[in-house]
Amino acid sequence: MLRAIYEKIEKIVSILIGIGSLSLIFIIAIIFFNIIMRYLLKKSYVSTVECLELAMLVTVSIGVVYCTLKEGHIKLCEITKWSLLKRFIRFLEGLLTAALAGATLKFGIELFVVHYQTTMVLEVPIFPFVIFVGFCFILLFTLLLLSALSLK
Repeated sequence: MLRAIYEKIEKIVSILIGIGSLSLIFIIAIIFFNIIMRYLLKKSYVSTVECLELAMLVTVSIGVVYCTLKEGHIKLCEITKWSLLKRFIRFLEGLLTAALAGATLKFGIELFVVHYQTTMVLEVPIFPFVIFVGFCFILLFTLLLLSALSLK
């Protein structure tokens, strides 16, 4: 059953990789467009920074989950190759990630319910982006715990 969960997470991450790729292309396009605007018209698009911040948020969130799934270069620590200690470290990483997910989701709900926080120029609600980051943290938590249980 846990193997099936892991395979479903792999499918979700493959979809997220497509979203992350589009987000990265969006970042490149915005920067290119901004350079052209500054060179030709001596003006810049007003909310370039906000667009780039939101796109980077999506790209980095997906990148962390992907690197964990593929055992890439993002690690909390690589102390030893001992199986038991490595599992324990993965378990601690999972607990830390769960704490981050909880804090992110609490912060996002508070922003939405109490303050209804938006970006300054575009006035885009921040809540969906915070929920997306929380979702990525939950995926990361699940992957780390499955790795700690040596199901991969």
